[in-house]
Amino acid sequence: MLLPPADLHPEAQKVVDLYNEIRWPDSKPLAYYRDLPTSNRLCYETLSWSNYRILLNLFEQDTSQYVMPSLKRPDELDIYVAYQLSTGRYGAKRGSIDWLLRLHDGTYVGVLHLYEISLEIWDGKRMPCMVGYAIAEPFRRQGYAEEALKHLLGQLPVQFLLYEARAEPLQTNAASCSLLKKTGFSFLRNFKNYWGQAALYHIQVTSVLPDVSFEELDNLIE
Repeated sequence: MLLPPADLHPEAQKVVDLYNEIRWPDSKPLAYYRDLPTSNRLCYETLSWSNYRILLNLFEQDTSQYVMPSLKRPDELDIYVAYQLSTGRYGAKRGSIDWLLRLHDGTYVGVLHLYEISLEIWDGKRMPCMVGYAIAEPFRRQGYAEEALKHLLGQLPVQFLLYEARAEPLQTNAASCSLLKKTGFSFLRNFKNYWGQAALYHIQVTSVLPDVSFEELDNLIE
């Protein structure tokens, strides 16, 4: 397993050390946290200690209010990635993974988020996950977010046995709200989240919600 960089922010290193201490010594990230298959124009590269600072190249100078501060500021990025790689990839209730979006010529254009992944089963059904995305300014309005989002939704049943997804853009983010509607999401309600006044959207990616057994989940994550 790759180790964090030597110059990791001290608060991020505390997160890494804490979860290294409380995890079982032989614990490994869940098996389904891996690269996605490629789509028409994009490759999906799993976020890791070796590549995460590419996000600073993409977003550090971005003036958009809709790009998370944790993608713009080195210290916040270190902490964000420390939580994902130290606990999100292992968690049974709040799992998470990001993918760097890369063109086939090697150019990075953005990031795709999948989070709030729960291994709980209620009445035979999986809980909805959350999805998100950010595209770097030079590559916006070229259809990359739509391609990535549609591709992820298509992979959820295959790679994760997930059949429902939600998204939480800020209410004022008209472009993101429009994209969600275009890709089949339905508006549920307005609410306040960590970033401000948000809108909650939902999609069911299969016509029927299948029952999932714990045995199926065990086979998926091992």
